[in-house]
Amino acid sequence: TVGVIENAAEDTKRLREERGVALGMALQMTNIARDVGEDRQRNPARVYLAAEDLRLFGLTRADIVAMKEPTFAYKAMVELQIQRALAYYRVARSGLRLLPSLSRPATNCISGLYKKILLSIRDNDYDNLNKRAFATKASKIFALPSLIWNAFSETDFRAADDECDLHLRFDDVSDRERQAALCELVVAIRSADNKAIISITQRLQSLQHKKKKSAMEASMLPTLEDDLILWYTVGQSIASYVDETIKIIPDMERGSCAIYRRSTQIHLD
Repeated sequence: TVGVIENAAEDTKRLREERGVALGMALQMTNIARDVGEDRQRNPARVYLAAEDLRLFGLTRADIVAMKEPTFAYKAMVELQIQRALAYYRVARSGLRLLPSLSRPATNCISGLYKKILLSIRDNDYDNLNKRAFATKASKIFALPSLIWNAFSETDFRAADDECDLHLRFDDVSDRERQAALCELVVAIRSADNKAIISITQRLQSLQHKKKKSAMEASMLPTLEDDLILWYTVGQSIASYVDETIKIIPDMERGSCAIYRRSTQIHLD
């Protein structure tokens, strides 16, 4: 019995440390995404964005240094940084219950307020080159009560579409093209670029076909729930798209379209 208790304590300690590291990663990724403009202004060599991510969207460090306004590709690359940080915030959130009760409110407040900074990059139309993302004092004051309350709950009651967390699988290197396409889709939706939305949806269909898994096969995969994470109006007809984690469902009678997240699993490097 003593051995079982000791093993359980060690497991709890290990998980707590892993979730703590995840929070540290999330905070640092938020800093990197927020400070691109300031970093390159201080020193053009200080562009901390991963070369692999830049290549995925056809960008180079020289492009970032010379860029005056965010391009579509740059915005999609920044959205990828946001999605990766959200994944780490999600992991960190799962470890909150492992902390002593008195430590939970402060930890959840730090996480929640920093996440607001991350999401404000979207609100600035991904312009972290010329604008510094921040959470306003009013938004912080408004958020604190729910953050303190949620520190003691098992689930986070924030609506899924508040964050548009796609739950991308960053441990799957073969999925990089699809990750890029989904990030581009979020940017296209936020800018109401119907032409880009249609083109990206078609590319997603093509990528799915390469995996030799049809939308019909994917729609039959078991799933616990479908969470609406993004709804948008669309001016032209587009095809539906379904895979293991994402469903895009058009409703042309209403001139709208919705993205549902199908997976709630956590996958990280």
